[in-house]
Order: sequence, then structure tokens, then C-alpha cells
Amino acid sequence: MKYFVILLAIPLLVASCKKENLKKLDGVNYPTESHFFDVNSDGTADFELRFTQVSSKDIPVSESIITGKLIELNSTLLLPHIGGKTLKLAKGDQIDHPGEFIDLVHYDRKIVSREWNGDQWDEFWTVDAISEETYYIGYLLNNSIEKNLGWAEFDINIEDATITMIDSKQTSEDFIVID
Repeated sequence: MKYFVILLAIPLLVASCKKENLKKLDGVNYPTESHFFDVNSDGTADFELRFTQVSSKDIPVSESIITGKLIELNSTLLLPHIGGKTLKLAKGDQIDHPGEFIDLVHYDRKIVSREWNGDQWDEFWTVDAISEETYYIGYLLNNSIEKNLGWAEFDINIEDATITMIDSKQTSEDFIVID
């Protein structure tokens, strides 16, 4: 009987922890659904912006963080900056065709984040880009007919993390420069 009571108490404890973490989200405006982006206007989404929350007292930086990460869809490939393992691009950066193997594990796909500092949420969303005004990505559209290089520019609202694609260009050439 004692074990039965313990087994019954565990789900209640887990549910109460989840409920406590959800209360921390009160007052924080962020999209609750994924956003999809069609960079080549073919009617098929090429990227998804997915929001997730990580909450733990074991993370030394903060108790909780909400991140918006870019996820590749339909054989589209995000391309990092030539100089390193980052998606942070700026005007004037050149995007080249990747080699046979590109290491996608070592760079973060996070575009925006908001942290809980123990007392309250950060006032605004942090944009993980070179400039807080815009966010650029480089990509390779990898469909069955052709492999086009491209770039897209996003505008990010730091109050509610809504993201709008404001420009996108692509080419079948060996490289493209963000203009």
C-alpha cells in the first residue's frame, strides 16, 4: 500500500512542477505556434521557426529560457558564415556552395531568446544576430531539379518575437552576396 501511495504521488508532483513552470510564462508575449517561411515563393515552406522553453534550476545562467530556433524543411540547408560555425550573417557576406560534407551540429540555430533571471523575464527578446534590426540567413534549396543558393532577411520585433521575412534572393550561380 505504501508503494501505491508513492507511485500515485509522483505524477502529481510532476504535474505541479510543470504548472509552476508555466506560471513563469505569464506576462511574456511570444508566438505559441511555429511560423513557416517560403523563401522561394513556391508554396512550400522551407524553414520553420519553432519556440521551445527550457526550465531548470540546474542551469547556472538562468532558471528558464525560451528560444526561437530555425529548423530546415524539405531538403533546404542552412549555411553558416564562412569564417565560423555561426548563422550570423550581415550585408556584404558571400554565401558559397557547401562542400560534400557540412558540419551542422556545432552551430546554434537560435534566432531569438528570452531568459528568466530569477525574479522576472528579460524586458525584451534578445536577437542572436550581428544587428538587432535584421537577421540574415544563407541557405541552399536542394530540390530535385536544381540546387539554388540564397539569402533571406528577417525583421524581428523584440517586444513579442514576431518575425517577418522582408527580402529573399537566390541564384543558380556558385555564390551569392547579401546586398
